[in-house]
Amino acid sequence: MKMAEKDSPDDDRYWTIRDRARSSLTVRGSRFIGIAAPVETEAAADVFIGEIVKTYHDATHHCTAYRVGKGSRVTERTHDDGEPPGTAGRPILEAILNRDLRNVVCVVTRYFGGVKLGTGGLFRAYRECASDTLDRARIEVRYEQCIFKLRYAYKHTGIVMHLIDRFEGEVRTSAYDDARPMMRVALRRSRADAFTRAIVEGTSGSAEILREEVRTN
Repeated sequence: MKMAEKDSPDDDRYWTIRDRARSSLTVRGSRFIGIAAPVETEAAADVFIGEIVKTYHDATHHCTAYRVGKGSRVTERTHDDGEPPGTAGRPILEAILNRDLRNVVCVVTRYFGGVKLGTGGLFRAYRECASDTLDRARIEVRYEQCIFKLRYAYKHTGIVMHLIDRFEGEVRTSAYDDARPMMRVALRRSRADAFTRAIVEGTSGSAEILREEVRTN
């Protein structure tokens, strides 16, 4: 078993869906089609929504919700697309929130069947379709990652590799020249500070360590 440092309370962990999911529902003649997808940015969510709108171009409404972001910077957006305010986008978002999902977009497309459902009926139909869509998805846990750029003396290669293994890091790229090796290493954000301290201590402060970015995995 690897001797990874104890994580801070899972503040880098979140749940999302692995791939697209689809469901459909018919209520008093109106057909609702729900499609959800994993996304990591608002731009990606907008692209997906545009794709669905183009695919079902003859539909009456395309109502949407998404929740994307990293850490505490999470963005939630809804759109009712002509349905009475609060009757479509909001229940779709509630289906996402009730499953504690992030980096997910869901579109519920409606073909009007000739019978008005009322605000309560619309709310329930959109919520049910979105919920069924997400229940059909494969949900998985993911972790926010930090990417580090490391430069160190050849004599410290052993300790650096040991620490990467200890903190369950992943070497993304590596390069070796006549001076100092360089690596790009990814590991869970909750382990980043402890990893930095261990590298500094293990190389007596001689290693260069730069935190480049935070990404999801």
